[in-house]
Amino acid sequence: MTTIIRLAIITMVFAALRALAQESKSAALTPEERKLAAEAVQLDREVGQLFQRGQAAEAIAKAREALKIRQQLYPASKYPDGHPDVAAGFYDLLIRR
Repeated sequence: MTTIIRLAIITMVFAALRALAQESKSAALTPEERKLAAEAVQLDREVGQLFQRGQAAEAIAKAREALKIRQQLYPASKYPDGHPDVAAGFYDLLIRR
């Protein structure tokens, strides 16, 4: 398997796991925060699609947007040890570089 295909598979699995985790956390979020979380999930999907099409620069830009949303949802002041979604956003950027 080529590296690109492996990364695409990892990304899809990671996105599915993130979506499952998001469902369990959504009860703790306000309706507005749930909208932002859903927007971040949609951006993750777009990142995967763009990356699969070879549009790495656009994928990275979308991944940064999703990370920024997650940093707003889960600020360090409220989560001093970090939050898994924020860590996942950094990881997503790392594998795309």
